Amino acid sequence: MDQPFSFLASAFAMDRTQLPRTAFASPDARQQTLDAWAEDALDRMLTHLSSAAARPPLPDRDDRFGGEEAPIVPEQSVPETALLDEAEALLQGAMNPAHPGFMGHMDPMPATASVLGDLLAAAANNMLSQEMPPPSPGWSSG
Repeated sequence: MDQPFSFLASAFAMDRTQLPRTAFASPDARQQTLDAWAEDALDRMLTHLSSAAARPPLPDRDDRFGGEEAPIVPEQSVPETALLDEAEALLQGAMNPAHPGFMGHMDPMPATASVLGDLLAAAANNMLSQEMPPPSPGWSSG
């Protein structure tokens, strides 16, 4: 027996064939490619934070974006490593509050728990869940 509104699942299903494999986490299995990309991103971020003493507290105003123009959103998808390279260039050209000589009471260095909390909050993505009505009784996605 069909569930009420079961047609919606197929009618509004996203065609992911044109997207990179890492565009979304698979809802039913871990993906090695996504794991590797996330590990690379986390490694770059931790390397950046743990090498803060080697960079000045404030960026060189002539080099805010890693020596290149400000980034733009590309027309086509780009490889994951290119996104991470761009993010790394942005980090290199940003303020460095983790530097031991940085003095700022409004812009403190990022707490590890805050960085990880932001990742978890982004993964939950429940911003609108309380503003939307609950599903109709008897509705099932399966």
